Amino acid sequence: MEQKSKSKKKKDGVKEGSDGDEEDEEEEEEVVMEEEKLANFQFDDDDALNELAPKGWDVSDMVKEEDDLQEETQTEASKKQEEEEKERLAFQRRMEKEREYFDDAPVQSAETSSFQELHLSRPLLKAVSSLGFIKPTVIQSMVIPVALQGKDVCASSRTGSGKTAAFALPILERLLYRPRRVAATRVLVLTPTRELAVQAHAMMEKLAAFTDIRCYIVIGGVKNQLQETELRKKPDVVVATPGRMIDHLRNAPGIGFEALEILVLDEADRLLEMGFTEEVQELVKMCPQQRQTMLFSATMTHDVDKLAAFSLRRPVRVTADGSIRTDETQGTLNKVAVPSSLLQEFVRIRKEHEKDREAILLCLCTRTFHKRTIVFCREKRRAHRLRIIFGLLGLRVEELHGNLTQAQRLEALENFKEEKSDFLLATDLAGRGLDIKGVDVVVNLEVPRNLAEYVHRVGRTARAGRKGRAVTLADDSQRTKSMLKEVVRSAPDVVKRRVVPPDAIAAMRSRIEELEADVAAVMEEEAVERQMRIADMEGEKARNLVEHEEDILARPKKTWFQSREEKLQARESNPSSGRSQDRRERGKRGREEQEEGEDGDPPQISKKKVIGNSKADKYAGMNRRKRRRLQMQEDDELEKAGAKFFGKEEGPREKNKALSQRAAKSAYRHGRLDPKKMR
Repeated sequence: MEQKSKSKKKKDGVKEGSDGDEEDEEEEEEVVMEEEKLANFQFDDDDALNELAPKGWDVSDMVKEEDDLQEETQTEASKKQEEEEKERLAFQRRMEKEREYFDDAPVQSAETSSFQELHLSRPLLKAVSSLGFIKPTVIQSMVIPVALQGKDVCASSRTGSGKTAAFALPILERLLYRPRRVAATRVLVLTPTRELAVQAHAMMEKLAAFTDIRCYIVIGGVKNQLQETELRKKPDVVVATPGRMIDHLRNAPGIGFEALEILVLDEADRLLEMGFTEEVQELVKMCPQQRQTMLFSATMTHDVDKLAAFSLRRPVRVTADGSIRTDETQGTLNKVAVPSSLLQEFVRIRKEHEKDREAILLCLCTRTFHKRTIVFCREKRRAHRLRIIFGLLGLRVEELHGNLTQAQRLEALENFKEEKSDFLLATDLAGRGLDIKGVDVVVNLEVPRNLAEYVHRVGRTARAGRKGRAVTLADDSQRTKSMLKEVVRSAPDVVKRRVVPPDAIAAMRSRIEELEADVAAVMEEEAVERQMRIADMEGEKARNLVEHEEDILARPKKTWFQSREEKLQARESNPSSGRSQDRRERGKRGREEQEEGEDGDPPQISKKKVIGNSKADKYAGMNRRKRRRLQMQEDDELEKAGAKFFGKEEGPREKNKALSQRAAKSAYRHGRLDPKKMR
C-alpha cells in the first residue's frame, strides 16, 4: 500500500523529502516550455488540431468563425472610413457651392468706433445722435458698408444686436438720392408679426425724422380701404406682413411694386416657422428681378438657406457674434450663444407638484421680481387666466397674445414700455424681435419646445450689454432634461437652481383657490360681452348690406394665389409652421375639453354644436345675400341657446335688435326699404 501511494504521488508530481520544492519548480518550467511550443507550433491541417481539441469541438468551424469576425471588423472599419470620406467630400462640395453662390466681397470684421466712419449723411447722423446711439453694433458695422454698395446681404446675428438699424440706415441713405419727380414705392420690408412691423416702422420713422422720406405700415386689423388709399399715394418705404400685402397687390387696383429697388426679409426664420413660406415666395415673384435683397435672421436653418437661394443673387454672407447655426440635415442647433450678462436659473417642479406651477410663478412675481418682468406661456388661454389672477391680486399686468385685437395688442405693448404695468404675460408672439427696453427678468412658465425658442425668449432681456435674468420652471420629463443639458452646455456662465420655500407655495396655492370663484365670474362676464360684441358686429354688417347692397355686390370677388386645397396641402407639407394636421387635431381636442368645462365651470356654447356642420360645407355655391341671411339665422339660434343654458331671457335690447333686424330683412325682401329708418 505504501508503494502504491508513493507511485501515485510520483505521478501527481509530489515527492516526499526536502527536494520536493525543487522538483515542483522544474515541472512548472516544463509546463511553460510546452505552452510556448504550442503557441508557436504550426499545424499543416485541421486534423492535427482536432486530435488535441476536446471532444465535440470542430476546430475548422472555430477558425472560420474567427476569420469571419476579422472580416466583419475590417468591413465595418472600411465602411466607417468611407462614410467619413463621403461626409468630408460633401462638406467640401457644400463649401465650394457656397463660395460660388456667395459674393467674396470683403466684410469689415472689426467693430467701428463711430457712425461717422460708416459714411452716412448728416440727417441720418443727426437722427442717430438724437436716439442716443453712440457706437454701431457689430452687425451694423458689418452690414451697412456692404448694403451701401447695393449688394445682396444674408446676415445672421443674435437677438438684440441691432438688426433693424443695420438695414434701415443704408436704405435711408440710398433714398436720400432718389429721383423726386415721380412718387414711387422703392422699399418693402416684410416681418412675420404685426408687432414686429410696428416696431420696424417706428424705427424707420425715427431715423428718417430729419428727411422727407415717407414710411407706411400695412398690417392686419386695419381697414383695407384706408390702407389702399395710402398705398396709392406711393410712400417711399412700406413695412408689411405677408398676408395683407398680397391681398392689396392682388385685389386693390393701382397698387404694385414696379419701381421697387430694395426688398428686406426681417426675421426670416420666424417667417418660415409661422408658415409664410409660400406667401414670401409669392411676394418675391411680384418684385422686380433687378433689386437689392437683404435677409436677416437670428438662426440660419436649412429652410432659411433655401429661401436665401430663392430670393438672393450672389449675396454677401455676414455672420456676427452670437449667431445660431443649425445642422442642415437634422435641423439641430450646434452653436448657441446667449449674452454673457444673462444669469440663467431653473426652478425644479416635481411630478406630484405640477399643479403648483401657477403658485410658484406668483411667489416669484410677488416676492422677488416686482417689475419689468415678461412671463412666457405656451397657451393663450393660460396667459389670459393668469392675467385675471394677477389683476385680482392687485398687480399691474398686461397680456399679449393672438386672441387680442390689434388695438389691444399695441396698447398692451405701449403700457409695458412706458412702465404703466410691471408684468407682461405673453405667448411666443413676443418671443422674437420685439425690442422692449429695460426688461429685467424673463420667466418661462413652461420649458420651450426647442433650444432656438429658448434663446429667443430669454433674448428679451440682457440686450445691448445690459444685465438680465432668465428663470425657467422645469418639470422632470425626459424632454426637459435633455433640453436643460443643451442649455447648460451652451451657457457662458454657471446655470443656477432657484428654490422657492414650500410654505410660501402652500400659502399662494390657498390664495389662488379662494380666487377661483372670482376668476370664473370674470370669464363668464367676458364670454357674455364677447357674444354681445359679435351680435353688434353682425347687426352692423346687416345694416351695411341693406344700405349699400349695390356697392357691395358690385365689388369684384377677392382672389388669392392659392386655392383652399393648395393652402391645406402647403400647411401639411410644412410641419415647421406649427399648423399641421396633428396640431389642428390637438387644438380640436383642447376646444372640446374646454367646452366640457373644468372644475365645475359651465361649458361654453359653441356654434358648431348648435348649428351642426361647418359653414364652409353649407355655404358652398351660395350667393352673398343668401349666405348672409343664413348666418344671421344661425346667430339668432346661438343667442337663444346661450340664454336658455344660462337661465336668462332676452332683454329688451336684444328683442328690439332682433325685431329691427327682422323688419329690415322683411322690408328689403318686399321692396319696402326706407333707409332713414335703418340709421
